Amino acid sequence: MVQFEDSTAHWSLYKDITKLKLPESDDLCVICKSSKSWDTNEIVLCHICEQGYHQDCLQPRIGKEYCEPESQWECPRCSGHSAMEKEERKKSRENSPRKQRPRPHHQQESEENNKLVLPYDINSLTWDQGHKSNREQTYCYCGGPGEWYNRMLQCQRCKQWFHEACVDCLHYPLLYGDRFKCGREIKKKTSIWGLRVRVPPPVPAITLPYVGPITEDSIKHITLRNKKTRNAD
Repeated sequence: MVQFEDSTAHWSLYKDITKLKLPESDDLCVICKSSKSWDTNEIVLCHICEQGYHQDCLQPRIGKEYCEPESQWECPRCSGHSAMEKEERKKSRENSPRKQRPRPHHQQESEENNKLVLPYDINSLTWDQGHKSNREQTYCYCGGPGEWYNRMLQCQRCKQWFHEACVDCLHYPLLYGDRFKCGREIKKKTSIWGLRVRVPPPVPAITLPYVGPITEDSIKHITLRNKKTRNAD
């Protein structure tokens, strides 16, 4: 099973899968065409064209002081150009879509603030009895549709469902929890396996206080209380 970044998956034979050997670094030396670098022979980028060169691949050798992140070193090609030509090369490099640049700080703050307020009124949604889906098909920060059992998380405070791709705080990806049964249970070969349940898993029955901070102690208290309730039932 090959899982892609757009949440699609396809089966493939093992013989048809080829592992790609990725370079150790994205920076490539223009002369030797290698991305390997050492402490004594690092790849230095030209601050104008951003082409990489090993320290030992150029004569005279590139000094150690140009290996610092804030240093500004010019490659032999750019050093022979005029100031106007250098400025034009820098502008063309900055406008090039080939290299993705980090988002501005104010843009990151704007995206974070958008997740503090939902773009719709959550109280206006019409939910089913199990609070799994609503008639308006409005979920998550994005306000788009979704299936609660297909890579979505439920907030235990407001009970809204959120897409895995829209949540930034996850350390591990969501996994499907299929339950299987052995062929021995149906008097067949033990090497035969089949799905035991073909329905989505049950929704967790945990409710958090609607206001106030959530701490580790409060989570333990709620978990312990739910265990006592299940034992009593």
